[in-house]
Amino acid sequence: MYGTCCPGKPNRRLRIGGQEVGISGFDQIMARGLEVIDGTDDEQRRVLLDEMKRQNYVPPSGEGQ
Repeated sequence: MYGTCCPGKPNRRLRIGGQEVGISGFDQIMARGLEVIDGTDDEQRRVLLDEMKRQNYVPPSGEGQ
C-alpha cells in the first residue's frame, strides 16, 4: 500500500517491529538487493542498508537489526 510520508516522494508502508513505517524508494531498494542475491548474507545486508539509508532516515538502533 502507498502513503505519503514525504511530500512528493512515493513510499510503501510496512509493519516492522509492530510499528508501521513508510519507506521511500522501496522498489529501488529491493531491485538493488536482488543485484547481489548471490552474495553473502552480510554483503546483501550491507547493500540493502546502504540503499535504504540513501533514501530514508535509519536510526542507529535500526542498523543492527
